[in-house]
Amino acid sequence: MLKQMRELLELDAKQFHEVELSRDEFHEWNTNPTTEKVMQLIFNYRALIKEQLARGETLGDNSVQDTAQAVGIVTGLDFLLTMEYDEEVKDERGEDDDSSSDA
Repeated sequence: MLKQMRELLELDAKQFHEVELSRDEFHEWNTNPTTEKVMQLIFNYRALIKEQLARGETLGDNSVQDTAQAVGIVTGLDFLLTMEYDEEVKDERGEDDDSSSDA
């Protein structure tokens, strides 16, 4: 089961690296006034979910599922809120292309 999870995570990482996005495009999106408003909404929603977790609002008949879902939501929103442009993504993609031709 762990092997399958690792393989799934690696597949997701490869799909993430396939996105073509220049530093300028990322900066344009990240500094757009509409993006800033959406990020504020995301920040507020994440804070609300964290407060609900802290108050134990996910505890009940479906505690495990509800808590896991809330933690997953917070994790995803954290990713969105802390995204930065990563120069290494392009380098890694190039290295992956070279290493795949050796196989």
